[in-house]
Amino acid sequence: MKTIFFIIAVIVILFGFNNVYGLPEYEYNIGNLEWIDRCHLTGSSSYVIMVTDDDMNTNPGKIDRFDIEVWSDSENRVINVPVIETNNDAGIFEGTVFFRTTDDVLGHRVQAFTGDTVFAKYIDHTVLNDSGKTEIIATFTMSELSVLEWRGGIHPWKLVYDPCTMEHLEKNKDRLDQFNIVYPAPLKQIKSGLHSFEVKCKDSLELIFRYHDSSPACVKPESATKLIARTGWMENLTAFVYPTSTHVFHIVPCEYSIIYHI
Repeated sequence: MKTIFFIIAVIVILFGFNNVYGLPEYEYNIGNLEWIDRCHLTGSSSYVIMVTDDDMNTNPGKIDRFDIEVWSDSENRVINVPVIETNNDAGIFEGTVFFRTTDDVLGHRVQAFTGDTVFAKYIDHTVLNDSGKTEIIATFTMSELSVLEWRGGIHPWKLVYDPCTMEHLEKNKDRLDQFNIVYPAPLKQIKSGLHSFEVKCKDSLELIFRYHDSSPACVKPESATKLIARTGWMENLTAFVYPTSTHVFHIVPCEYSIIYHI
């Protein structure tokens, strides 16, 4: 009888130790941090950052959130940016980082100029290591809108943009009328390789040409009327080159075969 009680006692003790001291089978994952957009252009107001980490889904059935850190070469401050779970139990978190090119430090916008490296840091506290945390950093470099090549003869002409510029234009084509486009003086446009009839003026000015050399000028509407009345100026170059009304401008992406008309 004593032997039976001894065996039962040993079994109870062994099960007790297993329940208390047994190591969990669950292994924690190392999180991933990445910028969603392939291209990052100076002057764009915001970009999306994404954290993928199943271990941060700490409240099953609910939307979790936490902060990451963002800064740049030009931004001395470290700005905390919230990332929010995209769905219940998704383990994927997204946040929007806003940028600025001004010196205004109000708000949570990161100052970044062309050539700056932008840093984002996610501290993963769920990884089991000696320090109890792992720092994960994702970076990108701010670039600018640029033209790779000018193509074409007299008519029409084409602008070949780099892939990032093309992506930006495609993404924002529904807001092209909101862009603040600044045209240089007519002479500078001519020196850049444009023909006289390709010169663009500010919205408040009109383009006219001299009769004797077809040189362009951007003037106020009332001045244009007076100059044309003097017969030394004309409002188009129909008699000399292709009329401006039939001129077609193209933006040709170097990675695609589609031609975008503007």
